Amino acid sequence: MSPRQIAKDNGDMFYEGSPCKKAGHTMRYTSKGECVRCHTDRPGSRQLRQIAKDNGEDQYITRCKPCNEDTLHWTRSAGCVKCTSESAKWAKIKYTYGISKDEWFWMYKEQYGKCDMCKKVLKIKGNRRGRAKLIACVDHDHKTNKIRGLLCASCNSLIGLAEENVSILQSGIEYLTKNGMG
Repeated sequence: MSPRQIAKDNGDMFYEGSPCKKAGHTMRYTSKGECVRCHTDRPGSRQLRQIAKDNGEDQYITRCKPCNEDTLHWTRSAGCVKCTSESAKWAKIKYTYGISKDEWFWMYKEQYGKCDMCKKVLKIKGNRRGRAKLIACVDHDHKTNKIRGLLCASCNSLIGLAEENVSILQSGIEYLTKNGMG
């Protein structure tokens, strides 16, 4: 039995087939046997979404215009998984700290892209698609909810583990100094 027939019998949308002559990719659509990477002779995104829904799948692969590539999309909302998580991150920051994406980047620029505590450069982690991901924490006073600045994950953890208690942090400094570490 062919891989395509096995995939059809299992209700799968895709199967691993022979390499495409145009793109060299082996992932193919079960419905027509066409290459996933090639954008010719393949089902439209609405049809793919419906097939995925009918198969009880949560996600399907189709072209995302903002990402300019084939990405996973949610069958429920038809939104790109990558784009949805990015907008959800900024919505969470807005809800939690009351600052917008622009205000966050303003703080980042005011701190010259450095942690407000240790002055190390806040890491920018690039992914395979060329997009940069900033790894920085919004530090705030848990009693007043006033934002103090952006910190690296290490400094944010240090303050959190010390329960924002200055005397604990001061004791740590004295301990390190006393034992020749400072």
